[in-house]
Amino acid sequence: MKNFNKYSLYCLTAYALALLVIGMVMWNSLLIIQKIIIMATCIVTLHEWEEQRFPGGFFEVMAKIWQLDLSNIDLHDMYAKPDIYIFAITCLALIFPNALFLSCAVLLLGVFEGFIHITGIKLAKLERPYTPGMITGEFYALFSISCIIFLIESGITVLMDWIFGFIWLFATFLIMEFFIWRTAGISPKEFSSKARYVIFNKD
Repeated sequence: MKNFNKYSLYCLTAYALALLVIGMVMWNSLLIIQKIIIMATCIVTLHEWEEQRFPGGFFEVMAKIWQLDLSNIDLHDMYAKPDIYIFAITCLALIFPNALFLSCAVLLLGVFEGFIHITGIKLAKLERPYTPGMITGEFYALFSISCIIFLIESGITVLMDWIFGFIWLFATFLIMEFFIWRTAGISPKEFSSKARYVIFNKD
């Protein structure tokens, strides 16, 4: 498992590149929602590269906000969880394109990524308005917002697709976060208390 954690980003990249090739070869026969998910997968993979391969990445910013010590933690063990998560939610969306809430969740994740990076900068009170992953995170958000508008206006999705998509995203993202912070030795109860302190007591 340690070896996989070390190379999880490369595995995610191989998956995204395979989808890109399949998408180019089969473009005319793919559903519009599948085309969107393939593009979203490529964008979020670029986002993970920016986030994981530059110093001061997202987990380091979050550790500063939550006042956590990650010095003895192999960050590969933490970053592998989002890599697996991205593979899982995008793969399911592609395999089951008629279950539109799965695709809605992928796009809502993009909106969340754009929001959380800006919020992280403000909460951490960073001297410069940038954290690794922010540029591609905001691009992912813009892409997602554009696709959401298109899907709603074209009538491809309805309100319930987005409601169930949000519930699916929230539930699965929460599970991923549990495994991430368990890797860092933080219990859900402890993380919850730290989160409440940061949100309600930060100057």
